[in-house]
Amino acid sequence: MLNEKRKNNFDIAIIGGGPAGSSAAIHLSQSGMNVCLFEKKVFPREVLCGEFLSPEVFEELVKLGIDKEFLALHPNKINSFRFINDDAAELPVKFPFNAFSMKRSVFDNFLLSEAARRGASIYQPSEVKGITRRGNSFKLKFINAGSTEEISADFLIAAYGKQNILDKALGRNFVNARSRLNGVKFHINKKCLSSFDDDEIRIYAADEIYCGVNAVSDNDVTICFLEDRAEYTSSYRQHLAELMRRNKKFADLFNKEFFSMLNDLPVYGTGNIFFGKRELFKNGIFFVGDAAGVIAPLAGDGIGMALQAARLLTKILIHGIQNKTDRHELEGQYQSAWDKQFKKRLFSAGMVQKIILRNNLRRTGVALLRLFPWLLSEIVQRTRS
Repeated sequence: MLNEKRKNNFDIAIIGGGPAGSSAAIHLSQSGMNVCLFEKKVFPREVLCGEFLSPEVFEELVKLGIDKEFLALHPNKINSFRFINDDAAELPVKFPFNAFSMKRSVFDNFLLSEAARRGASIYQPSEVKGITRRGNSFKLKFINAGSTEEISADFLIAAYGKQNILDKALGRNFVNARSRLNGVKFHINKKCLSSFDDDEIRIYAADEIYCGVNAVSDNDVTICFLEDRAEYTSSYRQHLAELMRRNKKFADLFNKEFFSMLNDLPVYGTGNIFFGKRELFKNGIFFVGDAAGVIAPLAGDGIGMALQAARLLTKILIHGIQNKTDRHELEGQYQSAWDKQFKKRLFSAGMVQKIILRNNLRRTGVALLRLFPWLLSEIVQRTRS
């Protein structure tokens, strides 16, 4: 995908074409900013993600003015949640909102296409290889169609996801951290499941691992699990088998056809996922989406956070550029607004994840929630705000 009109000087450059980068490009282009976006992968492509689209996602699509186009893609509707523990205890809850699910390959391609349609210059597939700050502007060197090119931009937004080689080059605070947390996702056909409700998202848990299951199309279901493991000592298929041994209801979810095709399934995974604090800006670069902070998957809101943060940041930048606000002041505004919007949510999601990954804490929590089921709705709400 490539806009026909080429420019070398931009108001704002964005690295990364996922939900944060593409939605930021839409906001900025609609405000009249001259924007370019770099995406190193060819779309559509899959990434590690539970593929749950929270109500906040749809709210942001309405604000972007692309909600009707999104609904035309026929996303799967989700209205309930079920937690299934390894002792067979189940905790169901109806959502007090409407949510959706969709493959990331479809959703990301939709957003990036909208960014191009709104006037952003899209460089794809193009990988940024070097960033040089010169006063109050940036020079970006990138590979495009096998040759090295260069553009300049007054502002730079990094929206490249959880991990990128640029993090090390920038000396970011988490590059040497070891989290032990690894994630894996794959898609299976619904015919591989013994039974499943399309409008429900489920979490199956055992010690040091939990797995989300939800339909993402008429035919496909996402299986996405996170585990606490120092290193991969066996294949993801063996880890999945471990969860089946520990959680009988998870094993009962699959039929014989699933096991016959398991070895041929494409896998999408990320190791050493860092959920701790990250800088929101460094060396004049603004970070957004997972590059700014990763929320625990149990909160089901990584995409929602990406879209909300993109709107928050672009609003600050647009107003700041129009009023010639000092860049340090813009950084302070972004930090303050981001903390107010997400800090409590990240803390709540992190605490829930720690409980789920530990047998004693999880079983105590499940017993408590069975006695007081209204608490589960309260926990769901606390991961929303």
